Formats: sequence, C-alpha cells, structure tokens
Amino acid sequence: MIFRLFFFCLFMSMVLAVNSQTNGIVRGFVKDKNTQELIVGAVIAIEGTAFATTSDADGNYRLEVPVG
Repeated sequence: MIFRLFFFCLFMSMVLAVNSQTNGIVRGFVKDKNTQELIVGAVIAIEGTAFATTSDADGNYRLEVPVG
C-alpha cells in the first residue's frame, strides 16, 4: 500500500510539473535600422492579443506568452 501511495504521489508531481510549463519566453532587443542604436522604451506586442512589454534601458525585452 505504501508503494502505491508513493508512486501515485510521484506521478502527480510529474503531472503538475508538466502543467506548470505552459508559458514560453520571447526575448530580444530593439535597435534602429539605420544607426544600429538600441532603442529604449520601445513597445513590443503580439498583434491581436493583450501580450505586450517594453524594451529596457539596454534595448532588451522579455515577453512571457502561452505556448502554442
């Protein structure tokens, strides 16, 4: 009985771990096409959704979005 409970708990922890990884991360940087300078405060958005972020002081951005 103890082994069944142990394996049930192990299985459930693996299921929860898989379900918690439903978001992906989009990363990058924004720079001017002509001058190649990094752009601070640029808005990065996925069209048609509410997912958006802005570039930081170094022109980098990080956007967490659902996988799929």
